[in-house]
Amino acid sequence: SSTSNTFKKHFAEMAEDISKEFNLDEKSLAVDIGSNDGILLKGFQKSKVQVIGVEPAANVAKIAEENGVETINSFFNEDAAKEIAARKGHADVVTAANVFAHVNDIYGFTENVKFLLKKDGIFVIEVQYFIDTVQKMTFDNIYHEHLSYFTLTSLTHFFKRHGMEIFDARIVDSHGGSLRAFVKKNEGKHKTGKNVDKILKHEKEIGVDNPELYRRFARKVYGVREKLKSFVENIKKQGMSIAGYGAPAKSTTLLNFCGIGSDFIDYIVDDSPLKIGLYTPGTHIPVVGPDFIGKKRPDYILILAWNFAEEILAKTKKYSSQ
Repeated sequence: SSTSNTFKKHFAEMAEDISKEFNLDEKSLAVDIGSNDGILLKGFQKSKVQVIGVEPAANVAKIAEENGVETINSFFNEDAAKEIAARKGHADVVTAANVFAHVNDIYGFTENVKFLLKKDGIFVIEVQYFIDTVQKMTFDNIYHEHLSYFTLTSLTHFFKRHGMEIFDARIVDSHGGSLRAFVKKNEGKHKTGKNVDKILKHEKEIGVDNPELYRRFARKVYGVREKLKSFVENIKKQGMSIAGYGAPAKSTTLLNFCGIGSDFIDYIVDDSPLKIGLYTPGTHIPVVGPDFIGKKRPDYILILAWNFAEEILAKTKKYSSQ
């Protein structure tokens, strides 16, 4: 995650906001589930908060450890929760950013979080907001890792089953629109804010409980596919070249759904060393480093990591002016 300046800024601000709002200090413990390379926990460390991450990818967990972020290389399960409690005590805050939607057993996951939290501890999740997916047409965010798609309405019902309550909620910009929900145990001290009712009312008004909302969404998705495929085909018919920028999971959805492969896109640039030298799943487009653009200049760049568009446009501006 730390290869993106956009993510660095987002998670630094998230950690700072949570630390200030809930008065976290050197006596507090923050646990991040799916902690990646420690990007969020580094922000908590700046506020002197004790931290520990849980990350199942061995190579990424190693990077976090090398960067000074204590990390358990494991999936978050009952054993991991008990290990953290034994080593560090119970947590003031548990975070799961872009993780909760990836979990198959969210019931067991939530019970383990509940065990790990102090009585007044908080669970902060950040998930792709399905209302934004529908309204902004970010359907490429639908892919294998995302097993669930959430609204505040659905999350409210879910946490009630576990003796927990969402006491605050905010819409944030990451991933084309995400929902950040603050959850407490029923006996927790935090009062429910106005944001919760405001968002729930909005969801009701746009028809979150009406199947027609999703039928319209489906029709628009197929319309976007036809427009993009036609646009790319016309570029190639004119004898011009196209490169992609960014090889996130969402690009796999888009390229395969639209039938855009190596016959249309020559290569895809990505800033992550872990992806360079590989190929896109299904469409087999080579992934190269950012310097490759200067060696084989395309006529067009298709931004696939559109949530980092501003950052990418700044990096590639020099090519458009030459």
